[in-house]
Amino acid sequence: MSFHQTKKLSVYIFLLLSSLFLIRYLLIGQAVYGDGIYYYSYTRSLVKDKNLHFANELGHHWNPNNNNTLTETMPDNITQRTNTNMVANKYSIGAPLAWLPIFTLTDIVAQTLHQFNPNFPNNGYADIYQISLGLFNIGLIAWGIKLLVRFWSQFFPRKTTWLAVITILFATNLIYYGALDVINSHPLSFLLSMLLLNYWWQQRQAKNWQSWWWLGILIGFMAMTRTQHLVFLVLISLETIIRLGSKQLKNILIMLIGAVVIFTPQLLVWHHLYGTIISPYLLANEGFNFLKPHLLGILLNPQAGLLLWTPVYGLAVFGLLKYHQKNPILVKICLLVFVSQLYLTSSWSGWTQGEAFSVRMLINTLPFLTGGLAFLLEKWQSKFNQKLTLGLICLLISYNLLSIGYFQLVWQNPTFDRGKITQEQRWHKLKQILNK
Repeated sequence: MSFHQTKKLSVYIFLLLSSLFLIRYLLIGQAVYGDGIYYYSYTRSLVKDKNLHFANELGHHWNPNNNNTLTETMPDNITQRTNTNMVANKYSIGAPLAWLPIFTLTDIVAQTLHQFNPNFPNNGYADIYQISLGLFNIGLIAWGIKLLVRFWSQFFPRKTTWLAVITILFATNLIYYGALDVINSHPLSFLLSMLLLNYWWQQRQAKNWQSWWWLGILIGFMAMTRTQHLVFLVLISLETIIRLGSKQLKNILIMLIGAVVIFTPQLLVWHHLYGTIISPYLLANEGFNFLKPHLLGILLNPQAGLLLWTPVYGLAVFGLLKYHQKNPILVKICLLVFVSQLYLTSSWSGWTQGEAFSVRMLINTLPFLTGGLAFLLEKWQSKFNQKLTLGLICLLISYNLLSIGYFQLVWQNPTFDRGKITQEQRWHKLKQILNK
């Protein structure tokens, strides 16, 4: 498959994911809910209010009617404040900063349309804002998919690579956070992880300081998107010292400085909101217990167990173990990333993932796991016929899509009710939405 064909297929993926997003938006009436409200609050507050005080955004009554009023409705009074008398918002600023250009452009369009039609809402919550951010994040996913195909095509036939990438997209929680719950940090996290994999592999033998500086810049922005990405500084440092020796300590230091420079705005935001540069994830009732990780729980718990809800992760890891003899350096990197992120997540006090579909904090490992799945598919195609391999892929995708349907309509259902009503009430509410 040529470069132009890859580009064409990534456009098709964007159109498909966008269609799913817009259909769901038509049914639900909004795309910002759950954790997305906190990320969205940063962007809206910076553009519309020119501050980082989230009393109006977090107190906003999030529903299609209030979102599309001409003016901002009276928010709930949020009495809980931090030590600096600010409204708490522990979520990272990387994705909200990335959204600033598209949100600002959307606001300009909304303000212009409001001048011609005084009934057009320009309050920062309306459909035009949510849809534009949703489509932007879907674009990040499509871009990441394109890069994913290009990277793993270096090691596997392009057709096999595309089958692996399609399976990763449609048989994991990437499709859920890439087409349904898209206004959060996961689309950007996925893209940045793909960029890191590509750059890390390209520069693994680099001895010039510029390459290490840019590597630090990339990791710094990744950490601003999700603080769990700070682990990559440790992983790359250890892997480099083991492979190239202690002579690389100078370059590693340059990488660390680059990461700190980019991560500094996040520290400043934490200090502004909480009066300290310590992560809010380490304050109050949250934290990590690295001596007692919930490894079995995060893999098999009924609420969001990785292997129960998205078993493709397990297949991909198994494939990497089989692929080790052919490409030991790359496989070690990929396994190191997955194991470290799994261990970090299972050690966190919020390891059960709340109202997440599968373990969403591991979406950033999917670019690294794709090679394992590609290796398995290559073996399956040589051992079985093509139809059987495609049948297995369809089975995995069908299982995932049915799991998403069950999750949305029966299990936790974060869109409609945040898990606070009975299943009978959920079905009644769903019928009301479908009958609109």
